[in-house]
Amino acid sequence: MTVAGRALLWLLPLLVLAFLFGVSAGHDWAGPTRLAQALGGAGDLRARLLLEWRLPRVLAAAAVGSLLGLGGAIFQGVFRNPLAEPYLLGSAGGAAIGATVALLVPLGLPSALALGGLSFAGAWGATSYAGDWVTTVC
Repeated sequence: MTVAGRALLWLLPLLVLAFLFGVSAGHDWAGPTRLAQALGGAGDLRARLLLEWRLPRVLAAAAVGSLLGLGGAIFQGVFRNPLAEPYLLGSAGGAAIGATVALLVPLGLPSALALGGLSFAGAWGATSYAGDWVTTVC
């Protein structure tokens, strides 16, 4: 087994434990039995809290963290620079500008659609502008 395979065998249980801790932690602690009851279909208020509030937040946090890691790995691979980051070409700043516009300008769109769409458009625009500038200068 390779080193990466062994590391995966050690890190996967830690990910599961962190996931369970994230769903359990809160103002009222939910133990493993409570989580199992909620996943089994219990319809009381605490089960709904776990399934409708805590679980989506933990899943979103896991998705955001993994996608940030993937984005960083892509930047480092494209630029062949282990120190490359999203601020290198301005994509983080462009996304922040797009999110600010979505939050402050009444566009008549659902906020989730406007925020995600304008953040992506800002990051894409800033990166493409910086990419054109880099190819022109170099």
